[in-house]
Amino acid sequence: MQMDKAALLAEVITHVKKLKTSAARIRSSHCAVPADADDVAVELVIPDAASSSPSHGGLLVKATLSCDDGADVFADVKSALRPLRLRVVGSEVTTLGGRVRFTFLMSLPCDAPSGDAMRGVVESVRHALQSVLDKANSALEFAPRASLLNKRRRVSTFESSSSSS
Repeated sequence: MQMDKAALLAEVITHVKKLKTSAARIRSSHCAVPADADDVAVELVIPDAASSSPSHGGLLVKATLSCDDGADVFADVKSALRPLRLRVVGSEVTTLGGRVRFTFLMSLPCDAPSGDAMRGVVESVRHALQSVLDKANSALEFAPRASLLNKRRRVSTFESSSSSS
């Protein structure tokens, strides 16, 4: 069976689009490399029965923060999440090229079984991490620009001559 060029090209384009979609889905769920853009993502995770342990309580919150790596980012994340009193059951920190990505897996408190309470916890985590991101961005606005610090000063080689008689 022989295909004409247009049909073959259409089939190849469709296949490439499917591959791109699959790669994007895998990258978004498994990629630990910090994103180029600042990002906060929080989602509720319901583990399957085989992998859930009694210590997790069955419901987990997965939170991800990607931002510029700064001196106080670690401390800011810790102080933002501490008041929420969630138990961190897993974490991952990745840095690359001046960017950092934090991924936390936290167990929900036992007293939060209702849908509204779960959404409230998710929104509280999102708000806490967004405040870290806002603080980091505002600190960058007022910090001296690194590009200005790396520039050489211009020095004039002309001597001023004063004519005195």
